Amino acid sequence: MRFAFATDDGIEFTREHFGSAKCYLIYECDENKNFKFVEKVENCTGEEEKHGDEKKARNVMKFMEERNVKVFVGAAMGPNIVFIRKRFVPVISRIKRIEEAIEKIDVDEIEKEAEKPEGVKRKVIYIT
Repeated sequence: MRFAFATDDGIEFTREHFGSAKCYLIYECDENKNFKFVEKVENCTGEEEKHGDEKKARNVMKFMEERNVKVFVGAAMGPNIVFIRKRFVPVISRIKRIEEAIEKIDVDEIEKEAEKPEGVKRKVIYIT
């Protein structure tokens, strides 16, 4: 399962909403629940025309689907979390540093949410 971590500096989560990050760190979690860094990708999904822009949300979701990402991890999610929850697992971290947050992720809980059929809302998972 692939995770996307929203960041501006590659170390901490962006303070902005997930879709407004400068880039994403993509990690893959294997069957032994070990995380392996895959790639850093720049956010090229465009600017919001207005707060909560649905077009922006669709672009972010398409961008993540192209990278086989199933889990969005950030410090904040915007109003488009309503759409995201129907196709991805949203995770909100109260821990600022990405590497520290990875250590606290409950992979079993996320897998359970990820198994829900598309269109069914997944719950928001918090890392503290």
